[in-house]
Amino acid sequence: LTKSGDGLWNLTNDINLGAAPGTASINDGILAVNANLTASGLSVFPGGTLQGTGTVIGNVNNTGAVGPGNSIGTLNISGNYAQGSSGALAIEVDCQSNAFACRVLNSRHDQVATFVTRREREAALHAQLELSTLRLRDPH
Repeated sequence: LTKSGDGLWNLTNDINLGAAPGTASINDGILAVNANLTASGLSVFPGGTLQGTGTVIGNVNNTGAVGPGNSIGTLNISGNYAQGSSGALAIEVDCQSNAFACRVLNSRHDQVATFVTRREREAALHAQLELSTLRLRDPH
């Protein structure tokens, strides 16, 4: 499975690519995983973006961009998550407190959930974390 070219590919049905190594990649554009994608590995290359609210069953190697949800939401990864120096994890925060302070505990925000089923599962970030607010509300 290879996502190439600009644009969005919205995955809404489960896909099982089996255990063959290097079975999925995002070279360009956006792959929105809103179902289950099973692959031994998913590589997100520079110019590519992984997003969605589904589950990637397998290891994810990010040197492009990962943005959980389809705006605010949770992207599940049942495997290891590794991010290289050119990769970005883009987290959106919807502040509901006030325009001057945004406390994550009082807001909705993106999440990457990794399921730890064996001790080898891990998440490694070696690059940037991008935080962006959707809106700031002044309660007055």
